[in-house]
Amino acid sequence: MDIMTPQTLWKDFTPLPFNETVVKSAPFNGGTLTEFYFSGIKTDDGIVRIYAKYLDKGSLPTVIIFDEDSKTDITDYQGYNLMTVNYKGAVPGRRGTMYPDSLRDATERSAGDGLDPAKHRWYAWAAVGMCAALYAKTKGNGKVAVVGIGDGAGIVWKLSATVQVDAGVSIYGYEEQSDDINYKACLYNKAYTSMLRFPVLEIISSNEENDSTEYMSELFSLIQRDDCRLTINERSSHDIGEVGLSETEKWLNKHLSGEGENIPSMPTIKPYVAEGKLYFEITGEGELSLFVSAGNENCRVRNWSKADIERSGNSYFGRLPVYRSDEKLLAFVTQFKDGYKFSSPMVKRIPAKMGVAEEALDSRLVYSGDMGVDDWFGDEIVMKKGPYGIHGVATTGRMETFKIGDIRFKGPADASLRIMFYSPENQTVKFSVRDGADEYEYNIAVREKMNWVNVCLSVNNFSHDGDTLDGWCDVTSLSVQAAGGVVVASVLWI
Repeated sequence: MDIMTPQTLWKDFTPLPFNETVVKSAPFNGGTLTEFYFSGIKTDDGIVRIYAKYLDKGSLPTVIIFDEDSKTDITDYQGYNLMTVNYKGAVPGRRGTMYPDSLRDATERSAGDGLDPAKHRWYAWAAVGMCAALYAKTKGNGKVAVVGIGDGAGIVWKLSATVQVDAGVSIYGYEEQSDDINYKACLYNKAYTSMLRFPVLEIISSNEENDSTEYMSELFSLIQRDDCRLTINERSSHDIGEVGLSETEKWLNKHLSGEGENIPSMPTIKPYVAEGKLYFEITGEGELSLFVSAGNENCRVRNWSKADIERSGNSYFGRLPVYRSDEKLLAFVTQFKDGYKFSSPMVKRIPAKMGVAEEALDSRLVYSGDMGVDDWFGDEIVMKKGPYGIHGVATTGRMETFKIGDIRFKGPADASLRIMFYSPENQTVKFSVRDGADEYEYNIAVREKMNWVNVCLSVNNFSHDGDTLDGWCDVTSLSVQAAGGVVVASVLWI
């Protein structure tokens, strides 16, 4: 069997004349919004008719959005012409791109291994993206940037096989895993990194539910251009945060209009061993943060702890105690400068294979107030002072930590969790732990709103649908929730 490459897959790519059919057009938001179909590529049994919307504000650059859920607001991305493109096909009650039967995988998503790559959904979707980019280059001032969200990010990576644009943004992104050699050789995003023709900002979350975080970080490491950047939004899933939204705008402004400050360089991280201990050599500018996770293969519930960084002359380093040297360790460094939060690609190591010695874990402390808000996420997480001047992490709703699922902080099988908390009002405070897909709860009615409360919780205190928790072994998270807010000063295994 001949193995295809991106070059051989796309060598006969021939877009058709656009042959637009306007569905409707009307003034909108300072421009003209047109809903239309145009021709894409021809197959043996028909023509791909691409459905799109274009907000034309005149002689401006065009930003094209490939959104996995088609939820992009046409009023987003002010200051540009905006084009949204449907690539997944029509659904009942909603218009969409029309594919001939030979490309039915674009809408059915049913392909298994062995399908001709030129009939695969990723070929069809990428072809739609390429035709859309060529169309956009005929509009406005001819400058074009592409933004792909979710599986739409795959279109951004594949465009370079045939099209040159001015900039790209890949948000989340993931890859459908396959054992099909041809698919991996000519349709995997990784196969296109050496062909990349334009600067790409890649933004991912550290805890993606589809387990794509490591893959997308590895993909970035393969890029051979020095004008691309990576942002990893820590302790999040499918959420790029306010900084991600802001830096997307800054990235587009810089590459499409030349506006804004120069784009900072990326930080770097390099693990090394000295006297049996694990260190990270770090380079970067501005505010630096080192995030590490150990022992959890489930990306969604990894605990990303913030490790200390020290400075030595003009360089930085961090040291990480290792309590289980045979478990996989992941780390990345993030740099915040000039409104950009750039990250290094993740490094992945098995400490034992590096000669790192295990250290004894002599503390059962999971959290104390002097640790700040790190390791917690949720609704408006802040530090707050309670009675007697004691500080703790606080929320106005719900907060959660994956720390008790981290091998470095897991409790013994027969242990109990002692939690010291403060409620500013008489209310019910709910404590929950997650075991797999199930959440086990314990509710406590607080009637001493002016004092700290100590509660000691064993596995028998937590229940779900009438069943009690079997043990701590598979617990991945602890959450605290109260309608009137709550402050947690400490969490300790006893």
